[in-house]
Amino acid sequence: MDTKPILREKLRDATRASHRRVDHHEVMACLVRGPITAELYARSLSALYALHAPLEDVFSAHLGGDDFVPARRSLDLAHDLEVLGHDAAKVAPVWNGRRPDGLAAYVGMRYVIEGSALGGAMIAPQLIRRLPPEALDACRFFTFQMEGQQWPRFWRLVDGLGPIDVHQACDAAVGLFTEIEDLWAAFRQR
Repeated sequence: MDTKPILREKLRDATRASHRRVDHHEVMACLVRGPITAELYARSLSALYALHAPLEDVFSAHLGGDDFVPARRSLDLAHDLEVLGHDAAKVAPVWNGRRPDGLAAYVGMRYVIEGSALGGAMIAPQLIRRLPPEALDACRFFTFQMEGQQWPRFWRLVDGLGPIDVHQACDAAVGLFTEIEDLWAAFRQR
């Protein structure tokens, strides 16, 4: 039996509440509603960089191979931060959470990151219209998201894998969302 459709449904159901909390967190909320300044935008980009850069390194080291490694979105974040006068190397704190301990955990965690790229593609057009003029050259991260190729690529990868333990994948996805909330809470306190 092909468990992949069940995996997609279970991941979506398991992460619904945490996904909503992260989407409505002030780090993300300012990207979709209300006034946004270049400094507020840079703060959100910093929080995104704090997640993506170390997690991309973990993904690269965990399984390796081009098919398993997501796009290096942190490079686009670093570029956008530099345009805004910020140094990505000075972003702190950064994610230092649970590493995937197997294929199911990897898939669950990657589901969160690839889903965020899909969300980025959805918010990019309205965000770019709302940005102040001095921030318009700092949109590489979001314009890459607009291409929207990573989500189907991720599911093609998953479809080609062997059986995935649905419960382990869901636990890892929910766990990563919790770690994102904790990381971004530290940005709120700065």
